[in-house]
Amino acid sequence: MTPTARLLLVLLPLCGQFHSAALAEDSPPPTAKTESPQPAAKPLADYIRFAQDEKGTRLEVAVRSFLLPDGTTIDLAGAVHIADASYYKDLNTRFTTYDAVLYELVGSPSALKKAKEEEKSDEAPDKSKARPHPLRFLQQTMGSMLKLSFQLEEVDYSPDNMVHADVTPEEFAALQKARGESMMTLMAKAMAAQYDEDFAEENAAAAELDGAKLLRILLSRNAAAEFKILLAKIFDQAERTTAKLEGPGGSAILKDRNDVAFRKLKEIAASKPGKRFCVFYGAAHMPGLESMILSELNGKETTTAWLPAWNMPKTTPLPQPSKESESAPK
Repeated sequence: MTPTARLLLVLLPLCGQFHSAALAEDSPPPTAKTESPQPAAKPLADYIRFAQDEKGTRLEVAVRSFLLPDGTTIDLAGAVHIADASYYKDLNTRFTTYDAVLYELVGSPSALKKAKEEEKSDEAPDKSKARPHPLRFLQQTMGSMLKLSFQLEEVDYSPDNMVHADVTPEEFAALQKARGESMMTLMAKAMAAQYDEDFAEENAAAAELDGAKLLRILLSRNAAAEFKILLAKIFDQAERTTAKLEGPGGSAILKDRNDVAFRKLKEIAASKPGKRFCVFYGAAHMPGLESMILSELNGKETTTAWLPAWNMPKTTPLPQPSKESESAPK
């Protein structure tokens, strides 16, 4: 497996939910720009982590709460798009307690709900016109290989408090075009990152996915469990990985979509002060959203809950990533 493929395995499951939508892959190359000097970056907020203790091995995702001056509560619920069914069941229960849950989806909410209704009915859905997005196909394929469930099939988006807070496929294509982005430019950044010594050191877990080790895992009787542990260690660095690949100017897939979600959040929060809201986006989006809540809404962090997204059996102790939050709560 090439270094580029290793990084894309990190990025693609975390970048977002795509439902019957196509990315703009033929965008023109970016125009050369002179970047202004950037201030030293602050440590990124942690929303996804690898945890291992006497109880077992887990990939955990944070639900972090913030209190605004007017009494409004905002929870940022990070997501991984393939996970244990129990993780999504927990989220579905939590979502019923909010006045509004703002969710990500580059696609049509009505099409998503229609697909759900067809699944629940006796009538088989019409798949003749279905054209799964490549990222969604990859997420589903990985989920099947790792014996995990797919978010769009498990999360209940039908309640009235579920609010779409993302771009349409056409809007996303326009954002990419304005930035001169495409999947090819993302791959180019991933390849260039391999030659950044600091980045490579921070993402040492990815180096374990060389061809020999991958082949050994795939031939193992416990292939799914071993591969999940390796990927969980890589996902532990997801915030830093995506921030590096996004660069100081941001990107359509993260920063621009975060701006859309934050505008929707401000709109709803202003109309219902003192209520409880949740933003349900991929974990890689959360550091940026948290920064805006703290700086623009004067939010104060109150509590953090860590939800087990992948439960894996106890194994021979593995090296823990060097993060302050590496140990699991008791």
